[in-house]
Amino acid sequence: MSIEEECFLSPSISEWIAHHRSESVEWFKLAHRRNQLQQCWIKDLKVSDEDERAVMVALLYVRGLSNFQAAIILAERGLTGEARIIARSCFETAFYLGALVDDPSFAVMLKSDEAARKKKLAKSLLRQSDILTDPDIARTLQAYLDDLAASGDESKQLDIYSAACAAAMKDIYEVYYRDLSNDGVHPSLSSLRRYIAVRENGHVEGFRHGPDATDVRNAIMTACVAVIYVAQFGQHFFEWEDRDDAFKECWETYKQLIEVERSRIGGSQS
Repeated sequence: MSIEEECFLSPSISEWIAHHRSESVEWFKLAHRRNQLQQCWIKDLKVSDEDERAVMVALLYVRGLSNFQAAIILAERGLTGEARIIARSCFETAFYLGALVDDPSFAVMLKSDEAARKKKLAKSLLRQSDILTDPDIARTLQAYLDDLAASGDESKQLDIYSAACAAAMKDIYEVYYRDLSNDGVHPSLSSLRRYIAVRENGHVEGFRHGPDATDVRNAIMTACVAVIYVAQFGQHFFEWEDRDDAFKECWETYKQLIEVERSRIGGSQS
């Protein structure tokens, strides 16, 4: 089946992967280098199951790297809007990870958040009497809520902004996270512009849906920023000092590529 018939699910998407990679060779090299380094670090994760905080840190680190890998897979296929959605998730993971590394008490807040979300879900399900017809499930949910009430539960949901501030990433939240929310996650007018083709005179030429993406490098760059913070917090917590040189090397490469992008944008606007 062709791209026209199956679009991103077509076997022909492999041709677009090769095309996008050839156009952004250095960015994909950086992404793979970061991934190789951080994937190797996962093998060295050794934590006691009695150390609740360390387990949480390790899980967040693994999730952050998985987010990054997903964003790169999407970007190479031209699914750049979706890559930005996943990059936003990677930033969220970094916020939580940074907050937990900096403040051990954040583990308590994470557990409180989990309890609050489950409580909210249980109450919501019980209100759907026309859907929830199994009395056993209803009794189980009510028993769960009764137990929470008896325990004096004062659970509270976390908000992402507070987590970002706790991780000393307020500026990252304001610059990257807000933009990814508006131009990626939410069906805003900004994110919808990705699917429309407009002539120079402003008239709509048609709708765009397919792998011919022009912002692949930007999607990779954004994902790289997120995973750099994931690596930084993991490195600090697990004391991976022997990885400093490799970490700095990737950071220098990232800065060089950013300068190239700025020069390219500046040249195209002159």
